[in-house]
Amino acid sequence: MIADGSQYHWLTAYTRGRMSGHQLDWAKQPAFFKDYQNVPSFTLPRPENLPQDSLFELVKKDFSTSKNANSSPNLDSVSYNLSLSDLASLFILTSAPTAKSTFSQGEIWYRSNASAGALHPLEFYVSFPGDADLPPGLYHYDLLKPALNRISRNPSSTVFNTAFDRSISATSADLKKDNLAPVLLISAIFFRTAWKYRERAYRYLLLDCGHALENMVLALRSMQIDFEIVLDFSDSCVNQSLNFDDQHEVCLAALRLRPFAADNSRKFPDELPAAETDVISGIPHADNFVAYPLLNEIHQATSVPLLNGSAENKHSVPLSRKFSDWHDIPCDPATTTIFLSYVESLSRRRSRRNFTANASSLKVETLYLLLNLLLQKNLSISGPQPEIAFCATGIEGLNDGLYLLDCSRRCFALLDSDTSPSALAAAALDQRWLAQAALQFIFFADLESAAEKYGPRSYRYLNLAAGRLGQRLYLGVTALNLGCCAVGAFYDRELAARCSLPENYDPLYLVALGPVAGK
Repeated sequence: MIADGSQYHWLTAYTRGRMSGHQLDWAKQPAFFKDYQNVPSFTLPRPENLPQDSLFELVKKDFSTSKNANSSPNLDSVSYNLSLSDLASLFILTSAPTAKSTFSQGEIWYRSNASAGALHPLEFYVSFPGDADLPPGLYHYDLLKPALNRISRNPSSTVFNTAFDRSISATSADLKKDNLAPVLLISAIFFRTAWKYRERAYRYLLLDCGHALENMVLALRSMQIDFEIVLDFSDSCVNQSLNFDDQHEVCLAALRLRPFAADNSRKFPDELPAAETDVISGIPHADNFVAYPLLNEIHQATSVPLLNGSAENKHSVPLSRKFSDWHDIPCDPATTTIFLSYVESLSRRRSRRNFTANASSLKVETLYLLLNLLLQKNLSISGPQPEIAFCATGIEGLNDGLYLLDCSRRCFALLDSDTSPSALAAAALDQRWLAQAALQFIFFADLESAAEKYGPRSYRYLNLAAGRLGQRLYLGVTALNLGCCAVGAFYDRELAARCSLPENYDPLYLVALGPVAGK
């Protein structure tokens, strides 16, 4: 059995010359959408008054809190009440269909949240206490209609609060007091991604969940709704409450909103008949499902509570060196660039990899804008974070080379002047288009040391964070009318060596960006 993420990462690493061939079996292609039949469905209204801020303005705002937050939010600027219209805005800003491609074997739906291979393994749920337009219950987001399907008349808020607060002493009175807080949940269906990526799929599931989680966080910020990100919870309790078969579908992340203010317009009973609280199951999984036991093993291994991070790392090899040339990152770089709005960036986000070396070079101010996206607000959550490096080519005002980003000091330093984009492209399964990208961001971590300090659940935190930061880059690049394409497939140790990483560090994600042809 797998003990932690470091072991899983090693077992699923790609090595040049040792990869087995794999062709997609279209007869076993999993369904793109989960279907709940014969349940009450509430159509989501068309959102109005969507935010006009740019992404760069939005990430500077912070309405979120966490259990270990250093400061309290400005409660005078925070909204508590949610309506059906608010939920429509929230879910559509989180994940909405943006295009569809049809071909001989089937079809692919594209969405505003990035997904490896456009497979989109995620589903979304909300535990809602009820208001004048939407009765209390547990709902599944049907993004095609779009609508909320009520799968239980019981919001199960107390159950979720118990699952979220397993590491602290919570009294019944405390849980009852918070039981009006809406809860948002993101789940992943294993086989949707494993159909293509097999045993390596858990990496992509976490990255994809990070993409969607970041969209949801940005949506809540744009709506000035205070929230708490919950990544450490009782997996069995949450999955049972959602009536999941955890061999197929599991919850990976949740957000708990602040309790509603008093609302006299509520028309629904606070107590529900016990017989009517059972959660309805979705359509059973198809007979063509293929099990990959390694995915269940790593999920089970990372289901233990996160440690507080006080343990001393005995085997950690420091990454930092005595660099001689540090570049400070200005908080507000001067630029005349006209940005797309945050909402426009969502609707236009695509994976574009037709990079061109013939386009005018990027200015260093553009790099500063993107680096600020990665530095803002430390993801509003405590826990392990990935390290970040980037390879720059043809940036006006910056020498070519591989740079290490120091997030805490808001600066970066040259790591290796000889690292070239073509070398990174070769390590990324020889995907030559990567060599044309002006910037290549690499997210990496010391997985073994993280497990020692925070426990096995640290593997989820690190990959979810890498996905969130990757989504920020996707949206920021789209706002700047550039192209972006993320890569989770690479020769692991070869990429680490090309990035001059010590043996104890593993790459998690690579995101390439720059000018593209056809603009």
